Amino acid sequence: MDDCCQDRAALFPREREKAPLFLPALFFAAGCYGGIIGWLGVITAWGGLFVTLGIWLRLKNSKWHYPLFLISLFCLGFIHAKVQWFCIEQQRLQAYKRLKVLKRPFFEGIVESFPQKRNHGLCFQLKLQAVRVEEKSIPLEGKLFCRVGDLPKELYLGQAVAIEGKVLLPPRKRNPGEIDYYKLSLQRRWLFELLSRGFPLFSIPQKDQFCAVGIEVLRRKIKKNLSVGIPEEGLRSLLQGMVYGDVSGMDSQLAEAFKRAGAYHLFAVSGQNVGIILGMGIFLLKAVGKNQWKYSFVFIPLLVVFSFVSGNGPSVVRACAACIYCILGWALKRKVNALHCWAVSLFAFLLYDPLAIMDIGLELSYAVVLSLLLLAKPLFGLFYSPFKIDPYIPLSLAPFPRLMLDQVGKIGALLLAASLAAWLGALPLEVFCFHTLSWVGIFDNLIAVPLAELIVLLGSLSALGGFFSDGLAGILNGINRYFLWTLVLVVNFWAKIPSAVLTVPDMKMLGHPACPWIYVAQVDSGHLCVIKNKNHYWLLNSVQESEEEYRVGAIKKALLVPPDCPTLTFQNGCWHLKELTVGDQKELCWDDHDGFRLTFRASRDGGFGCLVEKEKRKILFLSYPLPFSSLAQNCPFDLVVEHLLERRKNHRLHSSLIRIYDHGGDSMGSGLKKYSRTFQEGIWIFLEKGNIRLESQG
Repeated sequence: MDDCCQDRAALFPREREKAPLFLPALFFAAGCYGGIIGWLGVITAWGGLFVTLGIWLRLKNSKWHYPLFLISLFCLGFIHAKVQWFCIEQQRLQAYKRLKVLKRPFFEGIVESFPQKRNHGLCFQLKLQAVRVEEKSIPLEGKLFCRVGDLPKELYLGQAVAIEGKVLLPPRKRNPGEIDYYKLSLQRRWLFELLSRGFPLFSIPQKDQFCAVGIEVLRRKIKKNLSVGIPEEGLRSLLQGMVYGDVSGMDSQLAEAFKRAGAYHLFAVSGQNVGIILGMGIFLLKAVGKNQWKYSFVFIPLLVVFSFVSGNGPSVVRACAACIYCILGWALKRKVNALHCWAVSLFAFLLYDPLAIMDIGLELSYAVVLSLLLLAKPLFGLFYSPFKIDPYIPLSLAPFPRLMLDQVGKIGALLLAASLAAWLGALPLEVFCFHTLSWVGIFDNLIAVPLAELIVLLGSLSALGGFFSDGLAGILNGINRYFLWTLVLVVNFWAKIPSAVLTVPDMKMLGHPACPWIYVAQVDSGHLCVIKNKNHYWLLNSVQESEEEYRVGAIKKALLVPPDCPTLTFQNGCWHLKELTVGDQKELCWDDHDGFRLTFRASRDGGFGCLVEKEKRKILFLSYPLPFSSLAQNCPFDLVVEHLLERRKNHRLHSSLIRIYDHGGDSMGSGLKKYSRTFQEGIWIFLEKGNIRLESQG
């Protein structure tokens, strides 16, 4: 018994030595996260850091030495993120004040991301270098998120451009279900948004022209090499996205199919792509008779160049850092542990940019890899155990069918274990961040991931071989074309399965048992009313296109609004119900035969009147100015929600205020006092048994 205890005690230090930075990296990451979210005050963090460091130094040989060290790292990460957050916010406010008074400024900088097509325009990140007003150039550094219209010329990653546009501060979160774009922009270090639709955009000379132009020339050559022998534009874009992450030309329907099938991660350039490149390098060293462990460091520049070609996203930077760590370990003849490699890359990444801890791409990348490292091996043992041959039976005596079953079971268990482990790693983020659950991804990735590895391998060989011979690239792409078609067929098959993607409710929003309920969201350009009774939904939406892209979609997803629910939308000066145009004097009525009735009437300026009736409860939504005689005549209301349209010049079309008050009346029984309120954020109205309950986020 004593020998057993000694053996177990001897094992623990050995296990700790394999990944000594794993727990410190996690505590440092938790501190960075807390610094952004604001779990504690910064003064508390400074005090905690000094106290724990002091105790840690005093108790150097104590059992509390390691826990205090971890607490110190947490406090250090908290302060590091808090200081970075404060600095970027102050930089934003100062830059906005300086730019607000300038007339027709041109913003000069470098395109830092692949331009994406959205709503008949392009979106990309700009690394700002200077602001030019007439002949005067004002140095200004930072990052901008740009939205521009359709351009006659192609805009590419690394291009130096000058843009005239309108500076906008990202809006803060005002309604439940929305994404807080103010915080999101700070996390990505954007100073502000630049709206440039209808404004000029043109190229300018680059300061570091040799490096930037060289990377673009290399990227264009790789794009050409991947296009030889593939006539279909969709397949070419698919291959480019999988090899080096450029999904700018990908068809939107195909991209949606990959998302529904849980296979969109195949376009995240990560360890698969970098590992294939490093594997080809090691194979080349073996072919020329060199020691791959000793000379593999010569491929470090190739990995760095590939990271630049792919846009330096979090996943590819993580993968390149991990590979460089492994190469250095081989060169120094040190044992490389995958978990320690994961911790080192995370620690280095957050030391450089602590705000990146809130980047969903980085979170998904590290979560999936950690899940693979911790769960893939035990899951493989679990799935392989029914097929495994008894270790006490020599393989030479086993019958051939049993050997085949063993090999098939091993391959199947390996694929299923990897797919399930990756799915479990991404599951918490999908549920809590995207409010979706793609269950088909477990089974789809059994086929899609091996196909993707083969496609990326052939694509990488084609991209490199095209520098020597177009014919070689054409042959490889011709073979790869059939694998691409197979991948598209597999993804489309799984994406068309009913309920392939399940919507998960945001419990912060739908934690109320009352049914029916009414939710009013208010934004700068209009309003969004979601009305639900049992399983029936109605939607009133006057939010304009500029805000609908990033506000309405998130709210609808969080509220579980079905895509085919009746929707009244206000666009181009008219109200629409599907293909029907609703006139000024026309009233629409809905009745779901469950004691719930809705009457709607609209005007051409975006105003509306909506009367909701449920078991003698009457709630009236008004958007002024409108004549509502047909709705309001001889009808005592329990609750009135007013939304005033602004008509003065130099003001927004709609106000950002909602006024709610009890209308009064003998038949109310709502339990609400007679009052008038003003809210700046979304509100809930719950129609419970016999009364009305109102809640505000303000």
